[in-house]
Amino acid sequence: MKSNLLRLLKGFALEIRVPPVTLTTLTVLIGQLLAWRFTGRIDWTLAMLLAINGFIGNWSGHYVDTYVDYYVRKEYELGYKSRFGDAGGILSARELINFAMLMYGVSLALTGYIWYLMDFDLIFIAWVVFLYLLSASYPIFLDKVFVIGDIAFGVGVASILLLSFYVGARFIPIEIAVLAGILWLLIFGSKVVDSLPDVKSDVAIGKWTIPAKLGFKAGKAIAYAFVFSAYVMILILLLLGVAAPTVIFAVFAGLPGVIVSLRQNPHNAENTAAGALVSTALCLFISLLLF
Repeated sequence: MKSNLLRLLKGFALEIRVPPVTLTTLTVLIGQLLAWRFTGRIDWTLAMLLAINGFIGNWSGHYVDTYVDYYVRKEYELGYKSRFGDAGGILSARELINFAMLMYGVSLALTGYIWYLMDFDLIFIAWVVFLYLLSASYPIFLDKVFVIGDIAFGVGVASILLLSFYVGARFIPIEIAVLAGILWLLIFGSKVVDSLPDVKSDVAIGKWTIPAKLGFKAGKAIAYAFVFSAYVMILILLLLGVAAPTVIFAVFAGLPGVIVSLRQNPHNAENTAAGALVSTALCLFISLLLF
């Protein structure tokens, strides 16, 4: 009994996967803080509920991801290994699915309560439905579609930023839309880097990431191009007077983390692109408090 409980707790802990969960949660909080800077007000109840819901939603998605990779595609037999750690082989297929459904249920309940607090705002619920569909379909089939799989993850994170801002402000200015676009560029490039170590296993199962389809060197070149194009856009916005100094500080303060991620040895990739994204998010969080 005790050993089974410890096994379950270990599996649950492994599926938290700190970098991506931290990224999602911080993205929610950053959206709320940006809304506060634009409107001068913040609803801390909504902010905390959104952050908790982002954490739970991401966590539940990890169980589905492990179930598909370990028990459906059997990627681990082809040499794939999660850089974040997972519960494949520790939790059974049924346990993974059951806990994913439980967490999705909690997330849906929180979403319903947030919707109630927002007076049943139709834009909010439509946006959330889109994110749920994206989250559910990504590990099942979207991540196998050439280019779409690489694009979808960044779209999800950028959408979370926009949704969080909308919840706090009830509108989305052009500056925030542009910031979300820049965030997508950073994540898209970093996601390609994250796929580099898995070229052989991805090709074997027909998971056509950009590196799997175009090759290792082309994939790395594309990753560099997209990540640094985001910084070029930031500079252009600065020259045009559109981007706020807080955003400029945060993005460039996170640059070392991005460079480390891009220069890692992809065949021994224990530190992934998510670390760079979390670094940038933390810098943005700090800058909003300082300036």
